[in-house]
Amino acid sequence: MKKVYVKIEGIHCNNCITTITNEFRKNKKVKDISIKGDIATISYTSKLDKDEIVNTIKKIDYYANNDYISDNLKDLDSHVK
Repeated sequence: MKKVYVKIEGIHCNNCITTITNEFRKNKKVKDISIKGDIATISYTSKLDKDEIVNTIKKIDYYANNDYISDNLKDLDSHVK
């Protein structure tokens, strides 16, 4: 199983986390998702396209873009402020 890290703007409370988590769990490729602060860790079984991730986030009125997605959490922290 692979992981990808995504910075999501607009998370303010536990309800935000629940909304995002529930939306990603609708995708059969997503095995698990956890969110700490504004970073989501998504475990998946099949290839997840960056545009697919961004569109899922934007569909529920949060914000991310392709630069906010990385396979390496340290890279994400250093490139996204």
